Amino acid sequence: MHWKTTRTKVAGIVIRNKKILLVKNKRDNFYYLPGGTLEVGESFEECLKREFKEELNCKIKDVKLLGIPSIGPESSKTRKLMIAINFTLTLIGEPKPNNEIIEIKWANYKETTKLKLPEGVILAIKQVKT
Repeated sequence: MHWKTTRTKVAGIVIRNKKILLVKNKRDNFYYLPGGTLEVGESFEECLKREFKEELNCKIKDVKLLGIPSIGPESSKTRKLMIAINFTLTLIGEPKPNNEIIEIKWANYKETTKLKLPEGVILAIKQVKT
C-alpha cells in the first residue's frame, strides 16, 4: 500500500502517584495521552511543550523517549500513515482543560483497562507498566 500522507503525533506520558494522565477531547469518546501533531520545523520536545501549554496550560520538563513508536494507518477510511512517538515527561503545575480538551483523568493501570483507549495508547501504557 502507498500512503497518501504521513502524520507524526507526539504524546507525553505523565505519571503521578502511580497514575497516568489521560485527556478526552471534543472529537470523540476516547481517552488519549496529551500531545498532538508535529508542525513543520518543530522538534519533538517543542511540539510537546506547545501542546501541553495549549491543551493543559502546563509546562513540562525531563522529556525522554519511551521506546519504539507505533506506526500504522490513521484510520481504516484514509490512506494516511500515522507515526505516534511517545515520551515520558514531568509536568510542571496542575493541568487544566484548555482548547479541545473536555476532561482530564488520572488513572492507575487497572483503571485504564476499563477506559475507551486507542490501541496506540494501550501499547504505550503497557510499556511504562513493565
